[in-house]
Amino acid sequence: GYRGPVDQVPWPEAPEPAPLPEDLMVLLEGYTAGEGAEIAVVTGVDETGADVLSPTVSAQRIELAELTWARRFLDDNAQGPEPEVPADVLAPGDVIEIAQTPAGAWALTQTPDVQGPVVALDPLDGAVVALTGGFDFRNSKYNRATQARRQPGSSFKPFIYSAALEAGLTPATIINDAPVVFRDQALEDTWRPENYSGRFYGPTRLREALVRSRNLVSIRILQQIGTGFAVNYLERFGFSRRLLPNDLSLALGSVTLTPLQLASAYTTFANGGFETPSYFIQAIRDTSGNVLYEAEPLIACLDCEAERAEAREAMEEQAARDLQAGVEPQMLPDFIEFDYAPQRISRQNAWIVADMMRDVIQRGTGRRALALNRTDLSGKTGTTNDRRDTWFSGFNGDLVATVWLGFDQERSLGNREAGARTALPMWVAFMADALRSAPVSKLPEPSGLVTARISPDTGLLARPDDASAVFEVFIAGQVPQRDQADKDPLFPELDDETDDEEPLF
Repeated sequence: GYRGPVDQVPWPEAPEPAPLPEDLMVLLEGYTAGEGAEIAVVTGVDETGADVLSPTVSAQRIELAELTWARRFLDDNAQGPEPEVPADVLAPGDVIEIAQTPAGAWALTQTPDVQGPVVALDPLDGAVVALTGGFDFRNSKYNRATQARRQPGSSFKPFIYSAALEAGLTPATIINDAPVVFRDQALEDTWRPENYSGRFYGPTRLREALVRSRNLVSIRILQQIGTGFAVNYLERFGFSRRLLPNDLSLALGSVTLTPLQLASAYTTFANGGFETPSYFIQAIRDTSGNVLYEAEPLIACLDCEAERAEAREAMEEQAARDLQAGVEPQMLPDFIEFDYAPQRISRQNAWIVADMMRDVIQRGTGRRALALNRTDLSGKTGTTNDRRDTWFSGFNGDLVATVWLGFDQERSLGNREAGARTALPMWVAFMADALRSAPVSKLPEPSGLVTARISPDTGLLARPDDASAVFEVFIAGQVPQRDQADKDPLFPELDDETDDEEPLF
């Protein structure tokens, strides 16, 4: 809603003459408008619009059509009625912000209170290709993309699901979406996490749980694989274990991260399982062109396994020769670095998680991204307690981008806000330009994966006569057993029409 004018300059009552334009220009000195806007003062209001005067764009006219958005701000969850006449919004002497529309008309605007950093990375080497730390650098030098640490909520869940695959679960594993109650002895309190909808959906496959962002399934997954195992595994994405909560709230994104940290972790899914630390500066040269510094990023290389194996074999042979010669051999590194990024999770694991996140966009909480009309996008929404933070992180094979929205002084964005409603449209607007005319780019399916028909109700290998069977992807050797029983009433049909973009807990 419209929060009202920036200020109001003294304005005489009719029939006293209005201030002279040059006097108004003096009065407007010291006022600044937000990014993309100009400061102006209202000089007249009639039934069809308002006349304004600006030091930068002189006299302009704002028609009623460009004012109808300005419903009065009541609180974070409510606005007043749509204005019927310009006088419902503006009065002579109002100091306002104006901006030109794509059609060339002038419209009333205002600098938002909410902030929304964006950061985009090249997943092949971690290069920061785009970054903005907030709405307007002139008004705030605080770089929220690199400095604001917030809870990522459900946008953290893909890392938990990756850990689950590493622990032997599959996208078809059935986890019960049912109420859970945890007793906290230290706080002498209980924790009763819920799904956003307040409903429980019973036995649910892992793929569907991620697509629908089911909180209770994520908690039960973490409970099953163990928080200790998960914390150790999550270090592979560059997360510091000292920052990771060693409790079940981790399943719902209770860790605090910057947008850059989250985007950097998502590159591991986009590039096939490699860790590519982010970097800002490509090179520094002096006035003569001499290179004073040049980045040496680690490159995600899907076709370098043989080269790595040869290098390791050579190092092991050298170590053996050193031992024979009585020389202390050098410790072998965990990976052969050269210019190559370390493989932190398997290509199969990364591919399956990215594939499940493609379904998040195709039919889950990220469906607004279908507006981009692309088949190579994967991503995940996130919303935290009381709607304080909303997120969307998504990628294809060439670009990873993360968007966060929230207030600098934490408070609710409003009870209707969620990652799919606020952060995702911003991500879509960015990616529409970033990927304009870019070809489809997604990782090829690696060897070591098997596709099989399963029962959507049981997650087991489907019977030949099961007309409801669906295809699922498994790591070789993890295809489930055959479903021999008739459909079991204990496994109800999943409610595919429900989108659960949940708060944290």
